[in-house]
Amino acid sequence: MDTDFSKLVVSYIRDAITNQMDMDEALGKLKFVSNYLPDSVTVFGEQLADEDGRADKTDDIITPFFFIPAEGKVIERFGPGNRGIKISGNKNNNVYAVADGIVVDVGDDGEEEKHIRIDHGDNILTLYKGCSQVVVKAGERTTKGQSIGTMGGSSLEGYTLYFEAQVDNEAVDPLKLIELGK
Repeated sequence: MDTDFSKLVVSYIRDAITNQMDMDEALGKLKFVSNYLPDSVTVFGEQLADEDGRADKTDDIITPFFFIPAEGKVIERFGPGNRGIKISGNKNNNVYAVADGIVVDVGDDGEEEKHIRIDHGDNILTLYKGCSQVVVKAGERTTKGQSIGTMGGSSLEGYTLYFEAQVDNEAVDPLKLIELGK
């Protein structure tokens, strides 16, 4: 396919191969992208509207700026009845702060799972649920791409992370905010 999107992906891959950079980080990003790349053209190429025909809140944010929340495959998408996405990964996969911010809440969700809520300023909050370990505390400042915990779950049920983004206290599609290849 010779589209603007495919050219962009190829340029990011070329940059990752030719520039001196952290290869583990680059490969992690490429793994995350490859797991949902076939669907990304329709997800990122459509203007989603609510029931009244108005564009959703992510249209107010001009460019994606989030880092990946975790390496893995998106197995549940944002939509009716689902305020976030669910990412399936491997045992002890890192969970990352998607942008600079301040941890406003860390808590237990029961059955050894924990959650993290980060305030990124400008009325943008993120929620990470299903962590097995958390390495940040409430009040702590985080930076984009910083490991904040590990993905929870079990070998029988799988290892997953639920990730939600809110703008002005309203859930928005997090995939629209994640940078691809940067």
